[in-house]
Amino acid sequence: MHFSTQSPTSVRRAPTAPAFITLTFYGSPAVLASIRKRLYEELRQRDESVADVRYSADGDQACTAISLRSDTGNPWPLITWLSDLCRDMGVQTLRVGVSPAARAQPAPVVAPTHL
Repeated sequence: MHFSTQSPTSVRRAPTAPAFITLTFYGSPAVLASIRKRLYEELRQRDESVADVRYSADGDQACTAISLRSDTGNPWPLITWLSDLCRDMGVQTLRVGVSPAARAQPAPVVAPTHL
């Protein structure tokens, strides 16, 4: 009998696709400026990066949409962190969208405590 030993071939895995998390905040321009400032300060201590920011205002009401890129491909740690941060800032409700593509699709409005 003849036995042969084959070395295992290494399995190549595709790199993890980044996840994009889009947050949409609504409120007065002054409140949104405060939220953006705090969010940017807190993000300096994290691995995620800001991919896009959109801002619009109509009188006393304004909207800021911030798209964050998470290279781990797992958005849940970031969503949990954002939920805690929003609760700490007093943000009652925000819109969160998660997508593996470059543009996140909006999701239903949810309270941060339920994320």
